[in-house]
Amino acid sequence: MTTTQYILRLCTWRRGEFILNCLAWGPFHLLPLVNGLAIRGIFNALSGNAAADWNVWSMLAILSGIYASRQFTFLVGYSLFMRFHLSVAALLRRNLMDHLLCAPGSRRLPESPSEAVSRFRDDVGDVNTYLESWIDFSDFLLYGTGVVLIMA
Repeated sequence: MTTTQYILRLCTWRRGEFILNCLAWGPFHLLPLVNGLAIRGIFNALSGNAAADWNVWSMLAILSGIYASRQFTFLVGYSLFMRFHLSVAALLRRNLMDHLLCAPGSRRLPESPSEAVSRFRDDVGDVNTYLESWIDFSDFLLYGTGVVLIMA
């Protein structure tokens, strides 16, 4: 089984949570685009090229609302991601222990016990970090598309 196949199987194990994580982190990664547009509006208002009803203070209020919503989306995304992250880590560690303890015959790790402990910690962490990059990649792709559309 390749790494991609393994990660896809992990994603489909909790498909709903994986998709929910991708959707929750989307606004967090897209809010800097809105932030840039608001800052552009502030500079336009300062230069006198803005519409009559938009002034610097209304644009600053919008900018602070964007900052507050970005912090809120971070909290929501982080809580959803930690639930997904910890459940995948628990599954991987359980599968490792199951392989060692419940398989027929004697199973020993060729390394020392301290190496086994670090394998359970570090290898599971590496798989989770790679899985996290898949969640972030979907949102960075969305961010890049938004940037290209605004610049066009």
